[in-house]
Amino acid sequence: TPQTASSHLAKMVEGGLLVSEGNGRHRYYRLANAEVAHAIESLQAIASPAPVRSLRESDQLRAIRFARTCYDHLAGEVGVALTEQM
Repeated sequence: TPQTASSHLAKMVEGGLLVSEGNGRHRYYRLANAEVAHAIESLQAIASPAPVRSLRESDQLRAIRFARTCYDHLAGEVGVALTEQM
């Protein structure tokens, strides 16, 4: 529920993982700093991948592997190819 999400987000802000910014009636959240991003990436490296349960999930994962942004840089196959060409 929205209330549960708000509660979890507030706890992550309180714990220093996220930073919250208000804009009118809306609140926007982002990672607090590069160290938090690094910690999340490290945890992701040891986590088991989630099982793909549908064609839609498979297509989404394929698109993410092809071209994605990662914090402040281009990543995925497109990012690697572009870097190699430069």
